[in-house]
Amino acid sequence: MKNKPIKRSEGFKALSRDHHFGLLFYWKIKQGLEAKVDLSRIKNYVNYFWEQHLKSHFLDEETLIFDRFEETVCIQARQEHRTILKQIEIINIGEEDNPVAYVT
Repeated sequence: MKNKPIKRSEGFKALSRDHHFGLLFYWKIKQGLEAKVDLSRIKNYVNYFWEQHLKSHFLDEETLIFDRFEETVCIQARQEHRTILKQIEIINIGEEDNPVAYVT
């Protein structure tokens, strides 16, 4: 086998799976925009996914990993979390018909 799957410790499998779902979340938004799905529907999905999945995932990543290491990758990831949160805020205070607020 050319590219073997990454072996993860049992403790990180759930976190890794949640991270993958977060990436799929972004992909789904992008697909919805391309398909011209109603922006209020996308906004509702963004808020649902944030409250039900991303918020706790970000907290887990930050407390279990980022707070324990001062590595550049951890600092960058924390900044990316802040950027995503700002995008969610923009979506919630922005114009309903402005798709630019839905992607970076």
